[in-house]
Amino acid sequence: MKVSVILLIHDENIEHLKKCINSLIYQSYKNLEIVVVDDSNNLQNESLINNLKHKILIKYIKLTKQISLPDARNLGIKNSSNDIIFLQDSDDWSNKDRIQNQIHYLNNGIDICCGLTSYYTSNETLIFSAKQSQEIKRVNYKEILKNNHVAIGSVAFKKKIFINEDYLFRNEIKYCDDMDFVLRYSQKFNFSQINKLIYNYRFKKNS
Repeated sequence: MKVSVILLIHDENIEHLKKCINSLIYQSYKNLEIVVVDDSNNLQNESLINNLKHKILIKYIKLTKQISLPDARNLGIKNSSNDIIFLQDSDDWSNKDRIQNQIHYLNNGIDICCGLTSYYTSNETLIFSAKQSQEIKRVNYKEILKNNHVAIGSVAFKKKIFINEDYLFRNEIKYCDDMDFVLRYSQKFNFSQINKLIYNYRFKKNS
């Protein structure tokens, strides 16, 4: 089973981007492509991507102007080739068995799968790692309204469940499109969080 990882670049630190992509290159699960949507002004990004193409299949979409996060995510998904979609932010990184773990659960009844996340400062000092007691916990929109514990970069889903949806991320939601995605689709599909640390979220200096 092939998967597509959607990666958005928007003026990230080049070393952070390199760590992000390497965390995908060295996944235990190898049958994947990375779809990169780059609307940044950093000329180093394209050079980095070209230097890594011999290691992994990368589809690189370079934009001439900046677009919103919802539009960038929708564009990446539209240009993906495979039936399973993974999201990842370009200054974060995935643990080695992330894709393998989530595919297992997607193949066993879950429509949209997220995992536990470790949170770091911009210079990679660990702040805390999320925990849960159950092996699988259904994402509850009422809990999300109180405390959004789903890192959008840890989300993976079956593309076919959205066959009647033109745009998964709503462009009119400029800043919280990730939370909007979780709220809407946790009520419509089996959206569950697995009890595995799979993702690492980096807080930006200005966040």
